Amino acid sequence: MSGALRVLLFCLCLVGPAAAGDKSKADIQVGATVICDTQQKMERFVVVFDGDFTAAINKVNVEENNPTACIGATMAHVQGNELSKAKGFKGIYNIIRVLVLGITTPMGFQPIQPAAFFSIVKSEEVET
Repeated sequence: MSGALRVLLFCLCLVGPAAAGDKSKADIQVGATVICDTQQKMERFVVVFDGDFTAAINKVNVEENNPTACIGATMAHVQGNELSKAKGFKGIYNIIRVLVLGITTPMGFQPIQPAAFFSIVKSEEVET
């Protein structure tokens, strides 16, 4: 196991339980999510998302002529601030900045140089 991966796993053990009750603290989240390289692409994803993540990702990527403009993966990330809201077929979503720390690959979980991207969180706002 690489040194960087050991550090990441150690941080996951320390930060997760300590921040579980207090969302004001930055905590590392691990799970499947969609990220895009710009806020505008993430907003476009929400507009075209009809329940099929892969189709929406592919649509944005084709429109942008960039196969990696948006991706879906299992990753470790720290959630940042809400930047905007976007409304689509599946409701209202908060567009947030995320700092990605690691990603699952065919060779297992791999830490990466931390990089900022944009993601979504389902809004609790009621549609009118």
